[in-house]
Amino acid sequence: MRFFLPVLILVGSLVALLTSSSNRLSAASNTRWITYANADNIRVLVRQGDFLWAGTQAGGAVRWDPASSTFTQFLYPQTGLPGNDVRDIAIDARGGLWFATNHGLGYLAPDGTTWTTYSRATTSNQLPSDDVRAVVVAPDGVIWAGTAQYWDTGSQGWSGGGIARFDGSTWQIYTYAYDPYTKRITGLPSNTVSDLAVEPGTGRIWATFLPQYIWMPPADEEPGRWIVDIGSGGAAVLNSNKWTIYQHQTSDAQSMPSHNAIMAIAIDGEGNRWFATWGGGLNVFSGTATWTKF
Repeated sequence: MRFFLPVLILVGSLVALLTSSSNRLSAASNTRWITYANADNIRVLVRQGDFLWAGTQAGGAVRWDPASSTFTQFLYPQTGLPGNDVRDIAIDARGGLWFATNHGLGYLAPDGTTWTTYSRATTSNQLPSDDVRAVVVAPDGVIWAGTAQYWDTGSQGWSGGGIARFDGSTWQIYTYAYDPYTKRITGLPSNTVSDLAVEPGTGRIWATFLPQYIWMPPADEEPGRWIVDIGSGGAAVLNSNKWTIYQHQTSDAQSMPSHNAIMAIAIDGEGNRWFATWGGGLNVFSGTATWTKF
C-alpha cells in the first residue's frame, strides 16, 4: 500500500520504556525528525540543464536525472526546503532555484547545498504570507512571489496574502485595495494569488487570483462572519507600477468570459494569454479587447 501523506519517523537516540500501565516512549534530548514521503502527486515540472525538477504535494521537491534514471528527493526538515507542499519552482540566471511552498519561499543556491528560507518570521513580516502559491524570476533578476490569505489564530480571522517583489535586499508588497466611494478596486483584485507569469518581450508581470475572504460586519441581528467576496479574483498585469485588472462582468460582454476564479496562466509565443479557470474552461486574451472561451 502506498501512502499519500508523509510519515514522520523519529530518528536518534531513543530509550524505550514499555510498562503495563502507560506504554510510553521516552526519547533522549538529541533526537531529530526526518520525513519520508511519497512524491507521486506532482504539481509542477521545471527543466534545469540535464535535470528535471518536480514540485510535489506533500512529497517535497525531486531532482531527476533522466540519463541515469536516478533521483534525489528534498524534504523538510532534513533539508533546507521550507515545506513539503511545493507549488512552483523558478530558476534564476545564476542557476539558483526558488521554491514556492506552504511554509514560505525557499532558495537553493547554485552550489546545490546552501538553503535560505524567506518567511513571515525571517523577513519581519515583509513576506505577506507563508502560503506561497507561485514564484517567477523577471528578466531583471527580481523575484516575484504570489501568496494567499492565511488564518490568523491570534485575531481569529483571514489575513495577509498578495504579491511580493524581492530584489535581493528590499521587499515591495502589493495587496488588495477597494475604494468604497468610487466602488473600484485600486490595488490587486484579491489577496489570494494562484499563479504568476512573465510576459515574453516586455517582461511585464501577470497574476491570476482566486476570490478572497472578507469580513461581513454584524447587521440586522446577524452576527459578523467571514464570507467569500464574489467580486474579487480575476487577473491583473503590472503596467508602470499600476495594476490593470481583468474580471468577468455580467453587464459587459467584452469582459473575461467565464468567472473570476482563475487557477493558472500561460503566455504563448504570439502573446496570447491563456487562463485556466475553476470550472469555466479556458479563457484566451489576445492583448486587445478580444476574449475567446473554450
